[in-house]
Amino acid sequence: MPLIKHTTPANWKPKGFQHLTTGAIISAASLTVPNGANIALLRIADTGNIRYRDDGVDPTTTVGMVAGVTNEKQPLLLRGDLSAIRMISSSGSPNVEVLYYSTTDP
Repeated sequence: MPLIKHTTPANWKPKGFQHLTTGAIISAASLTVPNGANIALLRIADTGNIRYRDDGVDPTTTVGMVAGVTNEKQPLLLRGDLSAIRMISSSGSPNVEVLYYSTTDP
């Protein structure tokens, strides 16, 4: 298995980590965003897919952007109003891992 190198820009300051289990996203769920965080790296772990939206509207199992272990080798980079991110499990048993950062860059 190849080693995955993960580096972040020097001006990104770590703010926290979150792990959402399949049970937590069986219905539409939002992120628990740490104070000051405006960037999230989101990775789908295990097997399955999620659907997500960034407009504050709940996705469904058939509506929303698809992300999952089958089509995402790299984490999703989400910026802006992270409290508007909503997600739901759409297939399999996905777990979601999120790293939070802050930056003052536009």
